[in-house]
Amino acid sequence: MSISIKLARVVALSLTLGLIVPTIAQAAPSSAGLYGATDPTYDGVYRQALSLLALTGAKVKPAPSAIDWLVSQQCADGGYESFRADIATPCDITQEDSNSTAIAAAALQVTGKKAVASKSTAWLLAHRNKDGGIGFNPLAQASPDYDPTASDANSTGLMFLALNTVSPTKYKNVAAGILAKYQVNCSEGAGKSGALDYQIADGLTANDYATAQAAFAFTGVALPLVITKSNAAPINPCSAKSKSTTKVADGAMLYLATRLTNNPRGIPSAFGTGTDWNTTAWATLALVGSGYRYPAISTAVAAMSDGAISWAFEANTNAAKPGPLAMMLLVATSLKLDVHHFGGIDLTKSIVGSLRN
Repeated sequence: MSISIKLARVVALSLTLGLIVPTIAQAAPSSAGLYGATDPTYDGVYRQALSLLALTGAKVKPAPSAIDWLVSQQCADGGYESFRADIATPCDITQEDSNSTAIAAAALQVTGKKAVASKSTAWLLAHRNKDGGIGFNPLAQASPDYDPTASDANSTGLMFLALNTVSPTKYKNVAAGILAKYQVNCSEGAGKSGALDYQIADGLTANDYATAQAAFAFTGVALPLVITKSNAAPINPCSAKSKSTTKVADGAMLYLATRLTNNPRGIPSAFGTGTDWNTTAWATLALVGSGYRYPAISTAVAAMSDGAISWAFEANTNAAKPGPLAMMLLVATSLKLDVHHFGGIDLTKSIVGSLRN
């Protein structure tokens, strides 16, 4: 796969996850109980699940209709599409995606829907590839340019997030071994070593978003984060003193810490100008989850606070965007920050207030 095709695929992936919000459309059917007024076609399940995770972490009980909405979106086999406008119609299995399924499973687990969550994690495990990872659309057909069933770092990282949520400690040491093959090695130098790429079909290149989501899986913790202690910074994994058991995880963490330190306004977007707030937030959560005391965490929080309003609300309508709000809320609660005054936003109130009736 060419690099240009890989970049295009990452853009498509971001759209599907609701990380780059598409043009606002009319409210779709089956939307009562959904957080957010924007078109859910590409991110309905994902943003709903993040919102439920974030509110639970902030000790705000989600509305029963919000939980019921997520349950109703599940396909008969346990997988999830990004959004089903008509839940009476059977799912198109080729559109079931591992990212929506993984985040949904985590959210269902923490909101008490454990049997439904287990059905989704069973779907993830059933559709893993021989390399131990998972692709974005495991049941889709490959095209000449892209195979959506091929494992990628983002999808694999999110799969382990779900597994760590539903089955704590069981998969803690598995993720690093599987994702190590995506990691740029030490010979590439300090600016790239430790990073992960999206896929491994071509020569490996540093991919910030892939590193941020995959690195979270290395921590062995789940969302919402509950961190009780921190450790001193790790040894550089490229040094002679590095232990092989922590080399992959520490390399990814140090890469992310360096990216945040060198970019005090947030990790730059890989596509055009501006800040990639979503990658910045995932990178911060990964660093917090690692347990290490990275000064970069404070740098990232300050950047997100400065950019909070522009990220969390639509410019033209001022409509709240639950996905970004939830990511900031997950960061804020993990660090015991004031969630009612983050960058001029009451994060919990903004999410709760966006619920459709």
